Amino acid sequence: MNVHDFFERYILYGAIITSWNWAESHRLVLEVDLSNLNQRDYSDIDPDFRPIIISLNRCSVSDTLGAGFDGFTAGDARIIAADPIDFESFKLVFMHDVYDGGGEKLISIAIGSASISVVDERF
Repeated sequence: MNVHDFFERYILYGAIITSWNWAESHRLVLEVDLSNLNQRDYSDIDPDFRPIIISLNRCSVSDTLGAGFDGFTAGDARIIAADPIDFESFKLVFMHDVYDGGGEKLISIAIGSASISVVDERF
């Protein structure tokens, strides 16, 4: 699916990125605990979160704050904003916590991706 289709189906606000895996083949795989409460199809019998895996193919990532962010290997990230820019890119803003006692760090990135695939138990 393209970025537009992805954002028609998923609302990332409130989700937690639990794993960030960047491959040299320009593929980014995010393991995410998606907040069901923020989804359009939410039902009160749903759990608060559900795990999904987002794979971004032919991907590029640019740090829009100039903080030197190029991914993470430790901690997690709480998404506070995710907005499409066009059919092949979106902006993602999150608070990254490395669990080192230093607190969270605000990260803002633009992600370009030719296609997005999602592993989601619901679909």
